[in-house]
Amino acid sequence: MTGPDPTISGKKRGLNGDVYPLGCHLADTAAIAGTLWDLFLTHAQRTMIAHAWGIDETHARKVVMLAAGLHDLGKATPCFQYDHLKLAPLGHGFEHVPDHTDLPHAYASGLTAPALLTELGWDLDDVTVQIGQIVAGHHGSFPAMPPAFELEDPATLEPRLGTGRWHTERSALAQLIYNLCDRPAAPTHEADTLPAALTAALVVAADRLASSTHHDGWVPTQLTAWTKDPHWQRHYQRAQAAAPHSIHAHKLTPAVWKPLRPFAETFNVPAPRPLQADIANHLPTSATGPGLLLITDTTGNGKTETAFYAGRIMAEAANSSGIAVLLPTRATAEAMYLRLREFIREHTQPTAPVTLVHATAWLNPHYSPDRGTDEHHTHPTAWMRQRLLGLLATGGMAATWDQAAFAALPTDHNAVRLLGLSNKVVVIDEAHSYDAYGQTVTRTLLALLGGLRVPVILMSATLTADTATQLANAYLTGTGQPPLDKLALPYPGWAHIDATTGKTHISDRIINHDRARAITTTHQRTRYTHDPTHPKGRAAHLLHTLAPLTEHRSGTAMVVCNTVDDAQRTHQVLVGRGLTLDLLHARMPRWQRDCTTDQLQRSLGRDSTRPPRPFVLIATQIAEQSLDVDFDLVISDLAPLDYLIQRAGRCWRHHRPRPPWATSPRLHVIVPTGTLPPPHWGTDPGVYYEHLLHQTATSISKLPNGLLREPADIQHLIEGVYTNDNRTTAAQTRTTDEQLKAQLAQLATVPHPLDLHSLHQLSDASGLNTQKAATRLGADTTLALPTWTLQDNRQWLHPSPTDGTCGCPGGNAPAPTDIHHRDRNTVRHVLAHTVPVRTHWLDPNDPTTRAPTSWQDLGALADIRLLPHTGTPADYRNGGIALRLDPVLGLRTRR
Repeated sequence: MTGPDPTISGKKRGLNGDVYPLGCHLADTAAIAGTLWDLFLTHAQRTMIAHAWGIDETHARKVVMLAAGLHDLGKATPCFQYDHLKLAPLGHGFEHVPDHTDLPHAYASGLTAPALLTELGWDLDDVTVQIGQIVAGHHGSFPAMPPAFELEDPATLEPRLGTGRWHTERSALAQLIYNLCDRPAAPTHEADTLPAALTAALVVAADRLASSTHHDGWVPTQLTAWTKDPHWQRHYQRAQAAAPHSIHAHKLTPAVWKPLRPFAETFNVPAPRPLQADIANHLPTSATGPGLLLITDTTGNGKTETAFYAGRIMAEAANSSGIAVLLPTRATAEAMYLRLREFIREHTQPTAPVTLVHATAWLNPHYSPDRGTDEHHTHPTAWMRQRLLGLLATGGMAATWDQAAFAALPTDHNAVRLLGLSNKVVVIDEAHSYDAYGQTVTRTLLALLGGLRVPVILMSATLTADTATQLANAYLTGTGQPPLDKLALPYPGWAHIDATTGKTHISDRIINHDRARAITTTHQRTRYTHDPTHPKGRAAHLLHTLAPLTEHRSGTAMVVCNTVDDAQRTHQVLVGRGLTLDLLHARMPRWQRDCTTDQLQRSLGRDSTRPPRPFVLIATQIAEQSLDVDFDLVISDLAPLDYLIQRAGRCWRHHRPRPPWATSPRLHVIVPTGTLPPPHWGTDPGVYYEHLLHQTATSISKLPNGLLREPADIQHLIEGVYTNDNRTTAAQTRTTDEQLKAQLAQLATVPHPLDLHSLHQLSDASGLNTQKAATRLGADTTLALPTWTLQDNRQWLHPSPTDGTCGCPGGNAPAPTDIHHRDRNTVRHVLAHTVPVRTHWLDPNDPTTRAPTSWQDLGALADIRLLPHTGTPADYRNGGIALRLDPVLGLRTRR
């Protein structure tokens, strides 16, 4: 038998002592890459990659297959075979090298591939170096490649590669793959970085598909056949035959859209609203290819349905597969997942998979693979549920904004994120809701999406003209088009910008008169105190404002606080006042937040019945966007005007009977006396700029007759609040802080597509001052598991495990020490009890906060910290702060 030595192993782990020849794995990966090119990539993606190399699609397919087939050449090295796989000596000529330190096989593959390509007739130039970098990046990180002339003899550059038979075998492997891929010639020139990143991500996907060692997975199946018939060409033919079945089994074929139906028929409504009708009528003539659509409209006016319908139009125009909806919070992503999967199920044939993508998506009972059945036929396969791979769903994806934003940061596998986004229409909801740091990250993401010609939809209820222009120009410059001087976006209205020509279509101002309304907006300056006996304090004023609920024994209200501490203390003030109360904030155990949210949807959602008793929800900013619920009255602590408008969007949101005291929708704002923001707001994310708070307080005090008219007043009020003339110290402070945040984000993000010259720039984090790239500044970054040590010396997840008061799914239970890696229920149970905390609240050197060692091998629990409750009162203390989980109030902090 000619060809490579089959004793050079490519896979061993999970094969019960057997080894899988490296040549087989490389041939498998090449075959799967070719099939992914045919069945997974859209026509637009294939065209972009081929054009970037200056060759046709047939030629480009072979080059992609060749790169995939060379990806593990670095496993034919002494350190991998002997030190990593622990194999016995392979024979004469396969000697070990003196240096036994680890040589990452991906990097070794990248170093050796260029010179081996020259043996096959290619030139040693920028093209071969780029192929080497693609090969070297198949584990997610792209190294800085040496110049071409240094790669003529890679073993001299890196002695750990091994010489003699090692080089001979690598050469034989390269020759095998080259022949199997139909001996492709070199591309005409080096590809631009973004198309090269798509190629690299395709190699990653092919490798992941070809690496399954599950008992009935790819490797064991092919190994059985190889053992019976160890012939390279026939093995490759078997891989080619099996690859389409694998692609279909993993639901990796693009969505096929059903014919577009009229808007009213699509969403089963009597008629579309004016903005929806205008987009349905005019967008098809504007969207003849990829482009950017901006939609502005009031809250609760059907922007999601508008985006789905527009996304369907834009997907067809740009030859995109599915729709990805990016949202600011996990809660909004989970709510959107249910709506998106229903839309995809109704409008694709056969039904394409829809994924929910955020750090703990698999905890969601509607998405979890081991609960219920796939009655919607939209569930992705187990392979697609792995980390990152959910972005490759071809039907749709509901995700937190961060999951896409990481593609704009120099992080591992951002190329896979770009691949997953590049075959979809990307919808960014609540585009206004990020600070200067997040807006800068968003602009970098938009530039990348523009460079990849991805159709994008931006939606917002409160978007300033400056922000809209900056976002549009980020996308436009990414496509290579000149920026706009100013985008005069109507409110409500929409604008579409063509990615190919830069041509802009701007709608007229479109008002849905049936949805226009006037919100009675009142305000009161009060002293900050939670003592209800203080006559001019916040607590007494709050009780007075809520008095109609208790007097009439009916009605609902939401109180929105800017800090968790204020929400907790407000709840304590209202207890025992004849009101049914609920509390919702981010520092509650996951199970508690989910139970509260589900109950709110049942009692206050679109199709719910009114609570029988007066009800008040006390919440933080988490309620601004994550709840489709309706209240008779909304009370809010002072916040910037756009946040107040979002909160007011939960008032009279649905049509239903109102109690006699609620004669119109009403937003009441509590304005603290003294300095703004008040010192007690501390450093929580709820703190807002003094300038914006003053501007907002002034604006609401000047509303004619105290009426905020939607939509008539929204845009000019937002523009007025966010205008910064720098004439005051507060305005100057805001400008300085926003500039600093933007500069930090510019340092943290990858270069603009026009400045991207190497794949290495996509994963080069050497310029960052932080340990890891962050999509947001100041967010809670650590999950803590509260525990209590009881008389049996075991750690429990509840302080009173025998009294049945826990209320969480699964009941009271001790904290498990050893968890089997397949015991998803126990992992889910642990995560359901976790609470997000600031990392610095826990002492990194405190052994009592360290989770069991066995958890380190469980990806979902690897970074969990314990929050042990000891002493009297039972809490955790670190320096000047004490933390205690209250069963009702959530995590409390005390200094």
